[in-house]
Amino acid sequence: MCVVHCIGRMVNTFILTPKTKNARRKIKLDDTTFELLTRLMKVNREIRFSLGRQNDRQKFLFIRDELQPLRLGYPNETLKSLCKQFKIKYIKVHGLRHTYASLLFAAGAQLKEVQMQLGHARLETTANIYTHILEDTQQGVTEKLSDFMKKDVL
Repeated sequence: MCVVHCIGRMVNTFILTPKTKNARRKIKLDDTTFELLTRLMKVNREIRFSLGRQNDRQKFLFIRDELQPLRLGYPNETLKSLCKQFKIKYIKVHGLRHTYASLLFAAGAQLKEVQMQLGHARLETTANIYTHILEDTQQGVTEKLSDFMKKDVL
């Protein structure tokens, strides 16, 4: 499965290349996410078949009418509407990337693992962006070591 950034209008669609060579990468998915994406691909395949377009070269994962890719602004517009509907703080889709990274750190992921998931070419980029989170986890690490030493060693 390859996910690319795309923008488009009804007549013209432009496929944009990733910003860096590391942006195009393989990542591991949990079983639930993999199952959801597999089902979405099956639904899209059925739609292409019903339209007689099963041999289309471009097969977008997130589509709108006539198998066109989503408009660039659509995900943020939809998210904003949902946040308003459920009375929760609005965060742009890109902000979810930062939330994802923060949750990875909170779950105990190492800096290198987060770098690979986010596609940063340099470890320093990840470290610089998430310094505040790394500082918070460092306190947790020292407490874990202290607890371990008290419980298992002494």
